[in-house]
Amino acid sequence: MALLLLGLLQNLPAQAARLALVIGNDAYRQIEPLKNARNDARLMATTLKEAGFEVERVHENLDRKDMLRAINGFKARVTKADEVVFFYAGHGIQIGRQSPVLLPVDITQENDDQIVQDGVQLSTVQDALTGAGFALLVIDACREDPFPRKSDGTRGMARQTGLELSQPPKGSMVLMSAGKGEKALDYVPDGTRGNGLFTHEFVQAIKTPGRPLLMAISEVKARVPAKAQRAGNNQNPAYADDSTGGSFVFFAGQLPVVALSVIAPALQLASEQEVEQKLWNFIEASSDVQDFQDYLKRYPNGRFAPLAQRQLRVLTARQQPLPPVQAPVLASVSAPVPAPTQSSAVDPISGALGKRVALLIGNAKYQQMPLKFPVSDVRLIGSELQSLGFTTQIVTDADRKTMVRAIDDFGKQAETAAIAMIYYAGHGAQVMGRNYLIPVGFNIQAERDLDFEAVQLDRMMESFERVQKLGILVVDAGRESPFYRGTRGGGPRGLERIEPPSKTIVVLTTKPGSTSGEADGGTYSPFARHLAFYLKQPELEIGEVFSKTGEAVRIETRGMQEPWSIGPTSNGIYLAKHLSVGPAR
Repeated sequence: MALLLLGLLQNLPAQAARLALVIGNDAYRQIEPLKNARNDARLMATTLKEAGFEVERVHENLDRKDMLRAINGFKARVTKADEVVFFYAGHGIQIGRQSPVLLPVDITQENDDQIVQDGVQLSTVQDALTGAGFALLVIDACREDPFPRKSDGTRGMARQTGLELSQPPKGSMVLMSAGKGEKALDYVPDGTRGNGLFTHEFVQAIKTPGRPLLMAISEVKARVPAKAQRAGNNQNPAYADDSTGGSFVFFAGQLPVVALSVIAPALQLASEQEVEQKLWNFIEASSDVQDFQDYLKRYPNGRFAPLAQRQLRVLTARQQPLPPVQAPVLASVSAPVPAPTQSSAVDPISGALGKRVALLIGNAKYQQMPLKFPVSDVRLIGSELQSLGFTTQIVTDADRKTMVRAIDDFGKQAETAAIAMIYYAGHGAQVMGRNYLIPVGFNIQAERDLDFEAVQLDRMMESFERVQKLGILVVDAGRESPFYRGTRGGGPRGLERIEPPSKTIVVLTTKPGSTSGEADGGTYSPFARHLAFYLKQPELEIGEVFSKTGEAVRIETRGMQEPWSIGPTSNGIYLAKHLSVGPAR
């Protein structure tokens, strides 16, 4: 499913309440006061009331005692089914790696320990909202230290190491008005009076009827940096999410499928080419004819016009499923031996005949840091799998649209398969606990683009939810990141630990938290070469195939690369043991 414009618009349960707590602090007594925090709180409260939230009142200029009283009173009102919003505008700070601290107006500039003690930690607010069905915390207080110097029209929340945006509690999302170590403007650079930049843009973004929350955040993350730069400031809103609230909407109604007239002016990107790319990302997986008509009206000779015209023909003719993209990235494997029919693939557990399907994606031709082995690796593994009775599809050097379509189509095949396998080789990134696979042609300039222009690894795992016997996901995405030089998997650590669905084995070619590069010589990576050998051994269960492959890779790389797997590895399934090319007996 597409992340934003496939429109997963969430209907509220009848018993769910919408509750909001809004606090605005600007009349600080011993540190530099702010101008617009209370105005932001009032604007946000008005907007939330219009959206159907119960806002008892706007809490303004609270000392620590009153802040805690307001939070505890709100906690007593929250029940399990509720959807709640906490909004705070004012000063904030983080000392070391402790929880961020929201600053009451009576805060004093004492030592660090006293500041933490006299403030209200964000974790206190998060704990108060853990009983809700969905909780959104919006903090317009990020993230520069307000104590050591005079205010220059910004709000601050970073001291010493800067604010860490940690993973929020389950069922909640935290949205910060600026990135780590950045300033959040207390005014709007284009001359709008009375509000801070972030709150002004956030309110505008959420007021479109039917707009999912993630789409609103996307708009804010595009508009705020562009406007902040006009004032010579770097401000990049950030969020962390451990909820299912991305499709949550503030205002009910029907969002236009593409809403080009709203989205395009809002993006404020550097060039019309970037605007076109963003708009295409929004509609590429759509099944609505109007999406592609709107695109062609705006870009009749655009880069994606031929694809849009073809999608129009397909959708108009109601041809389902969509035909595969006619591009050189799709190929079929030529097996060294005739491929067995489904009747020759024996399910070793029940003795029944079993269908086996596999999708292999190899991305190598990146503009930044191209790779050597992904294409040859997937062709090698694809050939071996086809000789083991798998129906295979290979996708190489794929853009995001091709990857999404291939994964979604494979998910349909996996529903009727006894064994289904995905093998991915290419770049990957891990940001704030989420794993992303990087398409070819993706020139990321900031982490904020990953949600919209990369492919979340969770999308692949969804393919195995209905597999009959076993799903296998092999991810060789730990090579040196194209965005963080010297690391594997994105940032200073590898891909995040993955918890697979039931009946699914997940294999990473290097363990979480570790990194590895590509070998200097040869045709295949060490992992693919050893896996191809052990896949053919009839005496090995599938779990033993991966454990022996991992052991061989560790030995060859002298411990620099340590493959890792999780899932039902001891399950009595042998890929090669009972296989024959002729009819099963």
